[in-house]
Amino acid sequence: MRITRTPIIILSVLTAWLGGFSGLVGSPESDPEFKFTMTEQPVFPFHLANAGVTSGSASFMLLVDREGQLQDFILLEATHHKFGEALAAVLPSWTYYPTEIDGRLVNTTSRIDVNFHSSGSVVSFSVSDDVQNLFSNRKLIQRGSESYQVAELRELDRLPEPIHVVEPLPPHPELVGSEDINVVFSFYIDTSGVVRIPSLENTGNRVVDPQILEAVQNALFQWKFKSPTIDGQPVVVRVLQPFRFSAVSKETPVALDY
Repeated sequence: MRITRTPIIILSVLTAWLGGFSGLVGSPESDPEFKFTMTEQPVFPFHLANAGVTSGSASFMLLVDREGQLQDFILLEATHHKFGEALAAVLPSWTYYPTEIDGRLVNTTSRIDVNFHSSGSVVSFSVSDDVQNLFSNRKLIQRGSESYQVAELRELDRLPEPIHVVEPLPPHPELVGSEDINVVFSFYIDTSGVVRIPSLENTGNRVVDPQILEAVQNALFQWKFKSPTIDGQPVVVRVLQPFRFSAVSKETPVALDY
């Protein structure tokens, strides 16, 4: 069996976004509902309210495991970094629920957008994980000293350089079948070069055995990069990484080609 890891592809975050939800061990056709309860509301930043700011927004990508535990979250964009800090402070306290695809509990990722509104002493929040709303505030986000957004390819000093790569464990040939399997995973490289929230993006409309997808995800968790930078300052960037699992006969010895 031959597994090919094609060269890393860096894409602009959000401009090439494939959806608001990705099931790490589900098929692309699956469309489960991401469920959570906001048990604690974020506090409208006092610094901004005192400065006369009455509204803003922040967006995070979340990774929730099959037991409904929040494993990781990363800020994607915010009209002011203080809104991101306010939301990050309460996300771990929220209640998340396991997601089921085809009768199997799976790890899931989902983007959430929180809009902050303040009028005097009255503060309100609206939360959405609807893909239709993902781009509503995009034009309001401008890179600057106060706002925040994940870096885009054209802004980086250079392409992220991998310094530690772990290959997925080769699956049993019967799991691959008679046709090649092509899967694409996304993940974020944080300011320390650590891989965050690896997530299934595409399987070419083919149902792929969960064992294969989990092998890829587990391998990506161990990858390490040199810190991506803009003007020498570490930033966060999103990456798309394709993998190919080549079909061979059962009599053919297993071989890896990278």
